[in-house]
Amino acid sequence: MNRHDWIDDVMNSTLAPSARHVAHVLYRYMDERCQCFPGVAKLVEKTGLNRKTVMRVIREIEQAGFLSVNRKKGGRNEYTGTRQTSPMGGTSTAEGTSPMGGTRPVPLMGPDQSHGRDYNKPLNQPSNKPKRKKRKQEVEIPDWLPSEKWASFVAHRKAIRKPLTEDATRLIVKKLSRFRDAGHNPVAVLETTIENGWTGVFEPKEKPREASNNIDDWAQSRIAKIHAAGQPGSHGGSNPNPFPQIRRPVGD
Repeated sequence: MNRHDWIDDVMNSTLAPSARHVAHVLYRYMDERCQCFPGVAKLVEKTGLNRKTVMRVIREIEQAGFLSVNRKKGGRNEYTGTRQTSPMGGTSTAEGTSPMGGTRPVPLMGPDQSHGRDYNKPLNQPSNKPKRKKRKQEVEIPDWLPSEKWASFVAHRKAIRKPLTEDATRLIVKKLSRFRDAGHNPVAVLETTIENGWTGVFEPKEKPREASNNIDDWAQSRIAKIHAAGQPGSHGGSNPNPFPQIRRPVGD
């Protein structure tokens, strides 16, 4: 009997699913004489069962007449596949032999319903199921926020081991939009956050500069004062330019 006939007999027997599973692992180690020498630790590793279960199942296969075990102290056991014999001395066939000489039904080979395992397939076979791809989380960054400045902020968060999540990105963009509506520069807010090593963004304490305080309005008020001082040339000489160079005094 070769090892292929042996595993066919085992799989067509009434052995428990765990016993057929261990037998299939033994079959993979057998030579053409149906002999193999795997250690118990190796059988535990390949079957996924614990040591106690593996040893119990081997005894079940042996008692069923499918296996002869030569147990060696301090060494590996020697396993030899044998044909199952009935109590009447007959040899079981693919259908099986009952003690009265009749035939008995046997289970078909294929997936075991109790464990969900197909014993016809080799162990550790890679699954053909496609892996799910993680959905890339993206939040639209508004046009008023420069992409390079935002990229610097994202890199800053990674550097401090606080990478941005989708929710965090949405909340920070919402804050920057509110600061912008209040008159603050969102770029300056991000630069302050990066400079100080902060995690989030905060509204500046100083009030945003109003339009009436800019240099153009200051210059216009200065020109109005010159107009009120007199006619052109009243500053001495015949200077055709009625408005001398305007310099903003320090501290004004």
